[in-house]
Amino acid sequence: MSGQRINTSTAREPIDANTLEELFTLNVNAMWEFPVGGKFSGQLGFEVANITDEQEQAVVTRSNGLPPNTIGSYQTTREFRLKVGFLF
Repeated sequence: MSGQRINTSTAREPIDANTLEELFTLNVNAMWEFPVGGKFSGQLGFEVANITDEQEQAVVTRSNGLPPNTIGSYQTTREFRLKVGFLF
């Protein structure tokens, strides 16, 4: 036994060959509070998350370091939210 290590697998490219792009997202929200009567008031709000629709890479194929061409490979989608509430 020589004590040498035998490698039987090799990466197709260096591990740090692909770097992820910078991610910039812009979120905007607005809230309006209005009187309902007495001590009661209502709230109406609207929020847009990720206006620029930037997609963050979530999955990388180990064999080539690239994302698979599926919707599940990305996250941080654009979202629209409506908020309604009452305060008492």
